[in-house]
Amino acid sequence: MRKLVLLCIVIVLAGIQNITAQQVSPDEWRLVKQKEGIRIYTAHQKESPILAYRIETTIKGDLKKVYQQVVDFQGNRKYLDTVEKIRILQRKPGEKVLVYMLFDLPWPFSDRDFINRMDMEVGRDTIVLRSSPATDLVEPKDGVVRIREFSERWLLVKQPGQGTKLSLQGYADPGGSLPAWIINRFVVREPHALVEGIKDQVENDPDT
Repeated sequence: MRKLVLLCIVIVLAGIQNITAQQVSPDEWRLVKQKEGIRIYTAHQKESPILAYRIETTIKGDLKKVYQQVVDFQGNRKYLDTVEKIRILQRKPGEKVLVYMLFDLPWPFSDRDFINRMDMEVGRDTIVLRSSPATDLVEPKDGVVRIREFSERWLLVKQPGQGTKLSLQGYADPGGSLPAWIINRFVVREPHALVEGIKDQVENDPDT
């Protein structure tokens, strides 16, 4: 049952080509949860019935450490319950990374996969990570639905002392026949788990 719920979230990582999530006006965001220093917002979109999400927090760790943890795709896999496989297709440090992800969903739903192209703008005090689908880099698999509509933007900003402000804003449509009301009910669960895991890792693991 838990996996069935998680299938509705199917995204994480995700990830920006169809940037509807970033076209939401600031006054349209609604705070839906605030816990342990993490604020979660959702917003309706004009061109899709699926909610956009935004997650904000401040992490006790320097900008470089937070950035390195965010782009540690293999290490972050443990925070994403539906992810069966992550494969790095290409990596140019500080420029871009291409990542293939396969999501294991329960019967009777088909598994999902997608290819995330993350472009990086790494500055001294600010880092921006933008994701967009690169759907044709890997041949489609029989019985697996390719996710083609998703967007994500990570904004990391250095704070006074040893803090980093993190903002994750995104949108994801897992495709197939899932109704929007089911997707919207759980749309923030995995992105929240990812941010929560990154925050905990940086703040509590001295080796991060």
